Amino acid sequence: MTNRWGVPCFVAHLWSDDLPVVCSGSGAHLDPAIALSRALSEAAQTRLTVITGTRDDVDEVVYATGRRRFEAPPKTSDPVSWSTATAPFTTAFDDIDRELDWLCGLVRDETGGEPALVDLSTAADFSVVKVLAEHLDFRLDIPFYPEEAAS
Repeated sequence: MTNRWGVPCFVAHLWSDDLPVVCSGSGAHLDPAIALSRALSEAAQTRLTVITGTRDDVDEVVYATGRRRFEAPPKTSDPVSWSTATAPFTTAFDDIDRELDWLCGLVRDETGGEPALVDLSTAADFSVVKVLAEHLDFRLDIPFYPEEAAS
């Protein structure tokens, strides 16, 4: 999936006949393999969440067998090789501080301000952070759904 910064970003959609609902996930990282792994992991986690019924915001029609038949989602693009998909991504860092400086610079150039990090960690072994970037809007450079491309 393209984006204005050129950071590798993938979206994965999982679907099967036994539970015919589209489960999606996305992931971004400067290493394309990690970005793809995140997208696949998130899509799998979404599917497992639907299967186990642990969310109350999943429409009940998903679980009602025989009441509604979902169609397989259309392909959004033709398959490409891994080397073709990852060729544009050449930015790599061997130092996390340099990587963060570069990413913060992209945000600064877009918004005029530095992103803020809030550390929500409760233990040394488990890190949780929230990153806030004022005036950074979400927009896609390409249509997410094929029907949007036609309009």
